[in-house]
Amino acid sequence: MIGPERGREAVVRRKLFTFSVGVLIGLYLILSLWPELFVPGSVKEDLKPSVHCGTVTGITVKAGSTVFTIRDERGFGVKLSYFGEFPVGPEYMGSRVTYKAALKFPEVRRNPHCYDERKILRSDGIFLKGYVNERPDIIGEKGLAGAYAALLYGQKVRFEEALPDDVRGVISGMIFGDTSDIPEDVRDDFRRNGTAHILAVSGLHIGILYKIYEKLTRSSSNPVFLVLLVFFLYSYGTICMWRPSVVRAGTMVLMKAAARTFRLRYDSLTAMSLSALILMMRQPYVIFGNGFQLSFLAILSIKIAIRILPARIPETVASGLAVNMVLMIYQAYVFNYVSPLAVLINLPAIYLAGIGIPLNMGAFALGIPGKGAGLPGAAGSALEICGVSVTRLLVGFNSIPGTMGTLSFDVKNPPLMVTVIGVAGIMFYGSEYYDILRIRKLRKKGVRFFALILAAAVVAGTSVYDPISYDEVIFVDVGQGACVRVRSGGNDALIDGGGNHDFNVGKNTLKPYLLKNGASDLDLALATHEDLDHIRGLEELADCFDVKNFVTGSVRGDVFRLGKGVEIRTLWPEQLEPGEKQENGNSSVFMVDYRGIRILIMGDLDAEGEKEMIRCYSESGEVGLLKADVLSVGHHGSRYSTSEELLDAVDPSLAVIQVGRNNYGHPSREVLEKLKARGIEVLRNDISGAIGLDITVSRIWGTRIKKVHAETGHH
Repeated sequence: MIGPERGREAVVRRKLFTFSVGVLIGLYLILSLWPELFVPGSVKEDLKPSVHCGTVTGITVKAGSTVFTIRDERGFGVKLSYFGEFPVGPEYMGSRVTYKAALKFPEVRRNPHCYDERKILRSDGIFLKGYVNERPDIIGEKGLAGAYAALLYGQKVRFEEALPDDVRGVISGMIFGDTSDIPEDVRDDFRRNGTAHILAVSGLHIGILYKIYEKLTRSSSNPVFLVLLVFFLYSYGTICMWRPSVVRAGTMVLMKAAARTFRLRYDSLTAMSLSALILMMRQPYVIFGNGFQLSFLAILSIKIAIRILPARIPETVASGLAVNMVLMIYQAYVFNYVSPLAVLINLPAIYLAGIGIPLNMGAFALGIPGKGAGLPGAAGSALEICGVSVTRLLVGFNSIPGTMGTLSFDVKNPPLMVTVIGVAGIMFYGSEYYDILRIRKLRKKGVRFFALILAAAVVAGTSVYDPISYDEVIFVDVGQGACVRVRSGGNDALIDGGGNHDFNVGKNTLKPYLLKNGASDLDLALATHEDLDHIRGLEELADCFDVKNFVTGSVRGDVFRLGKGVEIRTLWPEQLEPGEKQENGNSSVFMVDYRGIRILIMGDLDAEGEKEMIRCYSESGEVGLLKADVLSVGHHGSRYSTSEELLDAVDPSLAVIQVGRNNYGHPSREVLEKLKARGIEVLRNDISGAIGLDITVSRIWGTRIKKVHAETGHH
């Protein structure tokens, strides 16, 4: 029988938890409708390079670049990047600096349901970003907090320099949450195996620290030890740049220690609810961060979802199963992959991490004075050697599933409504409230509660609705390059795929775009020609995605059918010699005929090629085949393409220019003026992001373009 005091505590706990969930849902809906609501009034773009002032709160150094996180003197965060090599000493951390830069808002998402830089940076409290060509200047004296932050950062740098190259990034991720130096293939192994939480400072790390604290203090309730814990958590939070998972875990651990010191009862859900409220009050946009979402979903799974599992399962295994059961649904929606057997990898990986993290933390705390030198004495050397060895074992173990290729696989985006119902349904079924309803046979209340979950799921699904996802022809934003998606029923084709020297467009742009917009494979990939910004993205995509048919060198007469009334016909060139390279002058030109709506894809064909194509079709009496409703402007709007003769022959009502930031002057003023003079509506990827054509068929209107959608607005 539960006594009155315990009963009241349970009620308070449920009310606090319900309140925090209500605040979270309310914030999500408010920020979905009014995304600028909580942006500080002092946040203004400054597009001309000007002198600014702020305090350095974080530094990330990669090969060839340095990123400063700066707390502007007006109270908001700034991300400042420098591309080049210059020494960044620990004196910068916590220092007030001046720097000259143009500051602007981060990019909004460029393709439907894909990466939204503005939202992600805001979740970390960063509202503006900029670039500098020279080091910021340090001004004034550091305060005590700044001096201590610099001391910790200096120790971090020395520690990382002393580590072997093959595990430096992993160890830095394990104990500081800094994953910037981890090789991409290693990061992918951790992500796909569901063990990436080991590389993000979370409850696992803080829990290990708390266990060490308990051992050292012998579970004493002396208030002095609580003060020492506060100092220790402050130090660790500072060096980890107060990531949401650190704040959450640190708050919960501190409440647990305070409860022990003052002989109070501790409840983890109450502590979790309070830490969530603190984070949301501190920065409302934190709710959009993956770190915030993963951290709280994990603790909820351990405390609530675990109750679904049979009691005979060992607690450690049950915790892993509960977490993976919930996070699998989350990962499918956010990261587009699932790892059904991740728990089998997680348990031994967490065990190894539980050994490696304290060893590496001990080495950091004691200090490593010189690169490769190790700590003085046998104990120090043992810490260094053991920490590195266990980390190597962890990395090696984590890479084994990748060689098997069977423990994880890509999935296309499940609807957010289904995701919310899945996660909330598991939590409801595992909750004490469900037990009460079941025992008391209050079925109507249970139905009403599930109806509430369903309503919340419908609202959430509606809030992320993007019409471009359902359009039939989409001009995908791939930066300075070209890519057109044509979809018909369950068939998908890409014409070109962008490409970049320094960025894997296929893996990092096209694959996420396709998975997040309903395609788990690609029926057809067509390349207009061999320029990097047209073909490389398709080549990269074929390395990591199911591309059934990859066609290059297409010539006049080739026809590709996607479905009833949907075909892609090659109009140019007449032919290609064996082994002939396709460049701008002989770029393939495609006509997409979507049930009567015609879209002409010009590739990079130049003006001479356009005239030759028109002459050829005129002589055969087939110039009418060039007429189109939509023109994908050739060569990204270069002045060497889109001749007056072409515009006469095509006579489009809409022109789309696939272009990104560039130093080539694309699109040219001459081309824009030609299009304007003819009354042709112009849309550009660099301004509008992805552009979609909503093509409909009706008995009254026939086939027509119902709407043209752009990612930054609707037409």
